[in-house]
Parts: sequence; C-alpha cells; structure tokens
Amino acid sequence: MVLFGFHLLVFYHIFFLFGMPVPEIFFLFLLLIVLTLCKSFLLF
Repeated sequence: MVLFGFHLLVFYHIFFLFGMPVPEIFFLFLLLIVLTLCKSFLLF
C-alpha cells in the first residue's frame, strides 16, 4: 500500500515537471481510488 502511494507521488511530480499542475482535490480523489482498489484486492 505504501508502494502505491509512492508511485502516486512520483506521477504527481511528473505532472509538475511537464508544467501541468494537478489540483490537490484531483490528487486526493486519485488516492482514494487507489486505496479502494487495494481494499478490493485484499478482499480477494
């Protein structure tokens, strides 16, 4: 789960490198989706 968060942070910084500032709300929404996917994987 920590690894997923790390990859998300990497993508977040890549967006900034390309000059496309991602809103914090969008980032939190993306994080919520990843956490939901992690939960569903843990259930299976």
